[in-house]
Amino acid sequence: MEFVHLHCHSHYSKGWGIPSPEEIVTRAKEMGLNSITLTDINGLYGIFPFLEAAGEQNIRPFVGSELRHNGLRVLALIKDEEGYKNLCSLISSLHCDSGFQLIPSLIRRGRGLLFISDMPECLLPLKEHYPEGIFFEVSLGHFPHRAYKTSKEMGIPPVATSRVCMLDPSDYEIHRILRAISLNKKPDRLPLEGVAGPRDYLEEPLSLKEALSFCEEALDNTVKVASMLHSSWNFLLTLPKMEGLSDEKAFELLAQKTLEGCIRRYGDLNLDLLGRVIYELSLIREKGYCHYFLLVEDIARQSLRTCGRGSAAASIVSYGLGIT
Repeated sequence: MEFVHLHCHSHYSKGWGIPSPEEIVTRAKEMGLNSITLTDINGLYGIFPFLEAAGEQNIRPFVGSELRHNGLRVLALIKDEEGYKNLCSLISSLHCDSGFQLIPSLIRRGRGLLFISDMPECLLPLKEHYPEGIFFEVSLGHFPHRAYKTSKEMGIPPVATSRVCMLDPSDYEIHRILRAISLNKKPDRLPLEGVAGPRDYLEEPLSLKEALSFCEEALDNTVKVASMLHSSWNFLLTLPKMEGLSDEKAFELLAQKTLEGCIRRYGDLNLDLLGRVIYELSLIREKGYCHYFLLVEDIARQSLRTCGRGSAAASIVSYGLGIT
C-alpha cells in the first residue's frame, strides 16, 4: 500500500515531540517507506539534520511546519522555493509580530504552500484564495469519522495523517510528562486539548489502512499531496538577497565596498594584496554569495565591534568590509 506520513513532529517541537529527525527517518526506512515529512510546530529547526538523514537513507524528504496561534492550527507544507521563503517569513512574523494573525498572514503569504487542517474556520477563508491547495485532515484519535463527513460537506478533499509525535505507543507517557513540564501541571491534571492522542505515533501504513478503511480517499490523497511537494533541496538558491539589487549590481557594490575598506584598513594596496582581493571576490561571485556578504556587512555595521569566525571570516573581503 502506498502511503506518505505528512504530519510528523520531532523533538524540535519543544515540549511536544519525542524522536529526533534522524530517528523518524530511520523508522520510516525500517517500515519500507520511500518518503517522510517533517512538520515541527512553529519552526523549521530540524530541517538540516532531517535532510541529511534522509539523504543517507535514500528517502525523499518533505518539509513543512504546523503553525499554531491563538487556538488555530494549520499544517503548511512546502511546494517550491517560494513556499520555503514564505514559510520562513510566516514563522518569523508569528514569533516576532505582536499583531500577527494566522489566517490573514497565510492568505497574504500562501504562495508555494499547501495547507492541511481539520478546523473549518481556517480552511474556509483559505479555500477562497487557494482552492487547489487545501486538504481536510483526517486523523485516528481525532474524530476521523466526523472529519471525513465535514470534508465532504465543505467540498474539501480529505487526507489521512497520524499527527506523529512519538515513534511507538509506549512513548505516550513520556509525551505526557513533557506536556506536564511545559504546562506546569501534574500529569493527571493535563487538559485533553493540551496533549497528543495515544495513536499519534509513526504507525504502519497497513494498520492505518485497516483503521481508516471507511475513507480510502483520504489514504490515497497522501500520495497526491506528496506529488505536489518539494523534495530536492539546494539552499544556495534560497540565500537572502539585497532588495533592489541584481546579482551584477551586488557584485559591483561588494567589490567597491571591499576595496574602499582595504584602503582604509591597509593603506596602500600592493600587488599581492590586490591579487588576493580579486581572487576572493571572483570566488564569492562564482559561488553566489555576493548578496550574503553585503547582508552580513550591513548587520555587522550595526555593532561597534564584531568578531567573525571560520574560513570566510579570515578572508580579506570580510576584513575590508569590517565584518572582522
